[in-house]
Amino acid sequence: MIDFIVGLNKEARFSIKDKIVVLRKGDSKKGFQHILERHYCSGCPGELLLNDILKFDLYLQRAIKLSENGVTNKKLEVYEYIKNQKNFKIVLKKEDDENYVVTFYKKE
Repeated sequence: MIDFIVGLNKEARFSIKDKIVVLRKGDSKKGFQHILERHYCSGCPGELLLNDILKFDLYLQRAIKLSENGVTNKKLEVYEYIKNQKNFKIVLKKEDDENYVVTFYKKE
């Protein structure tokens, strides 16, 4: 993750829940850039702390998959993780047979 953040790698890959989860730079609408611009700010919707971003893979490992409740797009896999009375949603979009692209935020 650190190598990705400092620009040494073009993406961060994690093997979690029998899936390859990929975090890419993206843009203002998706990916890491979106997470930073939209959710890494004080008081913004879905506010994330630096520690949350660095530990998102741990959050996904411990998260529970939502089957219906909270899932509006049936093409996405949505997971929820609760830590210290904070709810996080982690969203996976299937890219191909092996890879899932990720985004996540704190649920308000």
